[in-house]
Amino acid sequence: MKHRRASLALACVSAVASLAPAAQVADVVRSGYAEAQGGRIYYEASGLGPHVVFLSGGNWMDLGEWDGQFIALSRSFQVIRYDARGSGRSDAPVAEISRVLDLVALLDALRLGQVHLVGLSRTADVALDFALAYPDRVLSLVLVSPIVGGWEPSEEYRRREVALVSVLHKSGAKAFAEAALDDPYLVPSGGRRKAARLLRANAERVLSPKPSAGPAPVTPTIGRLAEIRAPVLIILGEEDDPEILRLGDVLVSGLKAARREILRGAGHSVNLERARKLNKVVKDFLLGPRAR
Repeated sequence: MKHRRASLALACVSAVASLAPAAQVADVVRSGYAEAQGGRIYYEASGLGPHVVFLSGGNWMDLGEWDGQFIALSRSFQVIRYDARGSGRSDAPVAEISRVLDLVALLDALRLGQVHLVGLSRTADVALDFALAYPDRVLSLVLVSPIVGGWEPSEEYRRREVALVSVLHKSGAKAFAEAALDDPYLVPSGGRRKAARLLRANAERVLSPKPSAGPAPVTPTIGRLAEIRAPVLIILGEEDDPEILRLGDVLVSGLKAARREILRGAGHSVNLERARKLNKVVKDFLLGPRAR
């Protein structure tokens, strides 16, 4: 019954909002919970038009990392964002989970068929895996600062990640946020205050026990890029880690229908540092002939 109320809420708002100016529709935020195996997923939705789903939870942050995009893009699309389990207001996972099946549960609860997916950092991998498993449900993919399954970072990259989590264990959320912002690539330019708030807010969830995501696939995502049929936009920050930029090269060459945009003045957290530019690039892509 919860699923039905959630989907009917979206349908009713869409019907009423069709009579209102787009700016007023974008200011209406619907929220609720979708049931998934072993827990609930918190979501928010706003706007009308093609369904664009923003994934979160892959960058030590909750759905608030999309604040700069959520309302702005809901003036052109129906935008849905949600907290991955283990972040924000979604239930903590208590058993083996699949991020892809969690996304399926959310879309089914809201009765959404085909969608555009936007993934950031490690959730770009979730978007790609969903497209591999459910190709008919994906209109297009936008991968921001993507990290993909099967990618092997250097020992230096791994060392920096381990050091950050170690600070969180030893010194708490505030010190963790400061250490993350001292990383040369995470948020090197603007958006530092916003990033610090999000990192502190979700720090305890970073330390919560993480259940197994199941056995690793025989062929990791990076080895299956040629199977992706949907058009893909890859967005990278010019000041991101050189290893991530090189991974972008691999994705562009491996995906059949991909193009790349590099935004100046941004590191890994492009969404926080260059929100307006990112919004324009994403909007132009989603409304363009390739994504349609």
